[in-house]
Amino acid sequence: MPALARAVRGRGISIRVRLTFWYSAVLACGLLLFAVSIWLLLEHILYKGLETELAERTRSLAAFIKQELSEPGVHLNEELEEYSNGLPDNTNFALFGEGGTQVFASKKDFPWPITKTGAHEHFLLNERAISLDSHRYRIATAISTEQAESILRLLRVLLLTLSPVVIVLATIGGFLLSSQALRPVNEITQAARTLSINDLSQRLRVPITGDELQYLSETWNSMLDRLADAVGRLSRFTQDASHELRTPLAIIRSTAEIASRRSREEQDYVAAFRQIIAESDRLTLLVRDLLLLARGDSLSAPQMQPLNLTSLVRDVCGELRAVADAKGIRIVEQLPSTEFTIAGNHALLRRLLIVLLDNAITYSSPQGTVRVEMHETDRKVHLEVVDGGIGISEGDLPRIFDRFYRGEGARQAWQDGAGLGLSLAAAIARQHGAEIRVDSKPGTGSTFTAAFQRS
Repeated sequence: MPALARAVRGRGISIRVRLTFWYSAVLACGLLLFAVSIWLLLEHILYKGLETELAERTRSLAAFIKQELSEPGVHLNEELEEYSNGLPDNTNFALFGEGGTQVFASKKDFPWPITKTGAHEHFLLNERAISLDSHRYRIATAISTEQAESILRLLRVLLLTLSPVVIVLATIGGFLLSSQALRPVNEITQAARTLSINDLSQRLRVPITGDELQYLSETWNSMLDRLADAVGRLSRFTQDASHELRTPLAIIRSTAEIASRRSREEQDYVAAFRQIIAESDRLTLLVRDLLLLARGDSLSAPQMQPLNLTSLVRDVCGELRAVADAKGIRIVEQLPSTEFTIAGNHALLRRLLIVLLDNAITYSSPQGTVRVEMHETDRKVHLEVVDGGIGISEGDLPRIFDRFYRGEGARQAWQDGAGLGLSLAAAIARQHGAEIRVDSKPGTGSTFTAAFQRS
């Protein structure tokens, strides 16, 4: 049996065959256990009833013989003959005197004397001793077990005949049921075989059964939805990245080609080199952000350590204050005296803060104010960057964190951006178990909020 089970678990055997095998094996074991239990129980009941009946008849016979022997002038053999005529046909008895001499036997050819209580051929045997006036007698009784044996033989025939039939029918039914139950799995297999990266529109028919197969079909369709969305975003990201990379490369190439066509003045070469350097810097920043986003999408988590977020916010605000002053914008820090400590990566969180502050400075109105606030709620540190700039339209809000996406206001306010800053900030926040939320109205400004778990 173990070897057969290992063979069934081996390769090349379908799930429905394995299910049918195990179903049939369990059913066979269950039927065997049931048959043995029924047999033993019925045997115990039948023989226990016969033993009880035999003991009762032995007691009655002993009382009768003792009463007859106590009366004078009684012909014991005649009385015992009359008594035996009143017993059922399946009961025999004999009376033995001292020395084992047989006094009376209801059936002459029965195997008397009986040496011990127990089973003998097709009878249950029992004996009892009685004493009267210093005389000792022994009574032996026997009851036939043929009727009980006949019932057990009939039960054995029924069990041996019907059990294989039940197992065969159950095996066929189990195979048909498993085939029907696994039909949705076959549909999933066929759908997976026809699935390609160019066509992710196919969906499974969901059976309304309320069972695991319905849940499996719904999960498969949900996975296809997420896969189609991921492939779409990846395709858009690739197209946008190639477009953003093509522009500075084209400028660098065209500037170099123009400068090399003929001899020019020194200042013309200097201007060309400066433009090439500027585009190279832009290209370097773009590639750096792309690498950071790629690392954020990977399975490897950044190295975390206890970090004083309050101190880091002060440092970043100090670094960008000169940039804000150059544009006539004031950075206001509203930080609590409490030092908030979180588990984070210093370099990544610094990059996130620079993105949020630089974004607020860029889109603030001239002579405006950028406010940085921190507070704690439910063991979470909330960082808010508030500006009074152009704001974000309702149509742009759902896509503000998409890669390479720039809303209409952003395109008008800043032509040099690639649209990766907020995407990068959102990715860094997710790596730290946080999420950036934005509240904004056109013309009134925006508030970006990031909530970190305090350590």
